[in-house]
Amino acid sequence: MLAFGTGLLLAGGAAAGAWAVLERERPAGTADDRQPLALPDASVTSVPPDPPTSAAPPPGEPADFAGLFDEVGSGVFMVQATTCAGSGVGSAFLVDDGLVMTAAHVVTEAASVVVAQDDGGVYPAAVVGIDEVNDIAVLEVSDDVRGHAFDLADAPSSAGEALAVIGHPLGDPLTITSGTASRVSEDLWPDFQLDVSVNPGNSGGPVVRGDGEVVGMAVARRLDAVGMAYAVRVELLAERLADPSLLAEPPVPRCDAPLGPAEGYTVPAVPSADESSEAAATTLASYFEGINTGDYQWAFDQLSPRRQGDMSVDDFAAGLVTSYDFGFVVNSFEETAAGARVWLEFVSIQAPEFGPDGEACTSWSLDYELVWDDIGYLLIDRVTGHGETAGHRPCA
Repeated sequence: MLAFGTGLLLAGGAAAGAWAVLERERPAGTADDRQPLALPDASVTSVPPDPPTSAAPPPGEPADFAGLFDEVGSGVFMVQATTCAGSGVGSAFLVDDGLVMTAAHVVTEAASVVVAQDDGGVYPAAVVGIDEVNDIAVLEVSDDVRGHAFDLADAPSSAGEALAVIGHPLGDPLTITSGTASRVSEDLWPDFQLDVSVNPGNSGGPVVRGDGEVVGMAVARRLDAVGMAYAVRVELLAERLADPSLLAEPPVPRCDAPLGPAEGYTVPAVPSADESSEAAATTLASYFEGINTGDYQWAFDQLSPRRQGDMSVDDFAAGLVTSYDFGFVVNSFEETAAGARVWLEFVSIQAPEFGPDGEACTSWSLDYELVWDDIGYLLIDRVTGHGETAGHRPCA
């Protein structure tokens, strides 16, 4: 039986493609095409409960979603995960001190998970319970993570109610999109239908009323329609928070090399002002592209002959097989007699056994020294901690 607050248990993964919003073809007039999965050691059902004793509040003044966004936005996070499916970018929301909810397909079989706030804070997270049938996962984060804690609504939504979805579409900064609940019927159970724009990356984001109460969690959109989305109903979210035994233990990754997203990853952006800066930008972009996509030979090719002489490509790859790097900030670029030097800060997530001090999330501040080769490429020759430091620390 699961109990929240039992410590960080890093496990999980994702299975929905590069960005976490399930894009499902749903033939018009048919029931939800979610396929029930047998979950070990958990009693998870997908049976509609008795009709609620209370109904959604009647329509009143138009909801002030602009004001709401400023009020509650601090409690919505971007989720980054390295997974066997090479996916794991989605959204999540704070529901209590140290507890965050997201969609299960964002973090299924994750080797490492972090949540990031718009202010730049990045925090390790652990999948402590998962319901793959109904696409719900609960993450545990440090109590140091601050933000608006959302209340789950007592009354479900009803058709025609004004609602909004908050999240990180395509991994972009936090956004809010508003619309209505367009269909709430039992043939859609455990979801309900929204007339609102969502995109990959919105999965796991809260669906809220004008008063900020959560009535669902975004999980999918319909591919053959514009603005048709689906959310898991609040009743299921509330039940799983109240009774963790309805959640399964997170599965252990079944692959040797979990990856981050195959698309949509970021690379360092060195300002291109001349030949040297353009060459440095190309090399660093190729280097981190290789790491993030698992093309370790391509990343290895960006090293100088001297650096390559210190190791084989297999040795190089061995320490990176669970890594995903993001949040790049280029602080400075300068030309040197041999090439160039770039001060780069970024965040990596990895399985804990691959972290510098056994951590799953690391903040880096490094100087990359690049040298020209014989055919006009700048290659990475030396990497040191910036300012004579170790160059790394655990994420906040």
